[in-house]
Amino acid sequence: MTWLDKPEQWDRLADALRKAGEFGLDTETYGPNPWDPRQHPEAARIGFSDYSVQVRQRGRQFMRSLQAALPAAKVVLTWGPVSVLARLHAPAPGPARDQFLAKCGYGLLPAFVAGLLDASSDGNEVIDGHESSYYYLSNDEFSKAQAQLKQSAIKEIARATGPYHASRYHFGAAIYLDWLVDPSDSPKTFGHYLDTEQQRLMVLRHNVYYALLSSDEYVWVYSEKLNWWKGNIPAGLAEAIGSAKDQAATGQPLDLDATAVISGARARYQRGIRW
Repeated sequence: MTWLDKPEQWDRLADALRKAGEFGLDTETYGPNPWDPRQHPEAARIGFSDYSVQVRQRGRQFMRSLQAALPAAKVVLTWGPVSVLARLHAPAPGPARDQFLAKCGYGLLPAFVAGLLDASSDGNEVIDGHESSYYYLSNDEFSKAQAQLKQSAIKEIARATGPYHASRYHFGAAIYLDWLVDPSDSPKTFGHYLDTEQQRLMVLRHNVYYALLSSDEYVWVYSEKLNWWKGNIPAGLAEAIGSAKDQAATGQPLDLDATAVISGARARYQRGIRW
C-alpha cells in the first residue's frame, strides 16, 4: 500500500462501526508493514518528513470516516505510539527521534495517530492498548507502567498535536489469555508453570482486576488457541473475567491473593524459558 492514496476500504468501515460503537485497530503487523517507512519507496523519494505529513493527513481522513458513522467514535489501538516507542527505547522528541523513526518499523504510526487526534472532536478518544502489559503479573507492574506512559504522553502527544487534542489520548491494558491459561500446553507460557486450572483462573482474575484498575477505561483480551464461538474455552474462564470486572467496576478489593502462586510459578517459568 501507499499512503499517497486514500485506501478505499476506509469508507466501508462506517456500517461496521455503527453496529459496534467502538473501533479496534491491530497496529501490530504480520506481513507488509504500513508503519515502516523503509517499506515505502515514496518515503525515500520525497523524504521521511514530507511522507509523514501525508500519513498524518490519512489519519485525519480515517477519523472523519469513523465519525461519519459514529460522531463519538473511540479508536482502540493494540499498540499506540507512546507505548510502542517506549518499548523500543526511542530517543526523546527531537532530531534524534526523527532519525530513529525513519528507520523504525513503527516510524509512521506517530504521524497517523497525530492525524486521528487532529480530526478528533467531543466524544472521540484514541486509546493506546499498551500491548506490553500482556506479560505483567502484579499491580505494581500495571500501575507503574501506566504512570510512566502518561508522563511521556503529556510531553509527546501535546508536542505533536497541542494539549487540547492530547487530552483525548488515553491508555488501556491487555490480557493475553493463551499466556495465562496455557491452552496448548506450551512451556513458553506462564500458565504452563501453574499447577492447576484453578490457579490459572486465579491468576487470570488477578491480572484482569489490576489491568482494569490501571487503565483509563478499556482492557482488551487476546487469544489464539481458544475458540469462543464454539465454546472451546476452559470452564470458568468467562466467569473469572466477569468477576474481576465487576469487582474493579464497583471499587471492591480483589477477594484473592495470588502473590505466592505467581512468585512460585515465575521462578519456574524463568528457569523453563532459559532451557
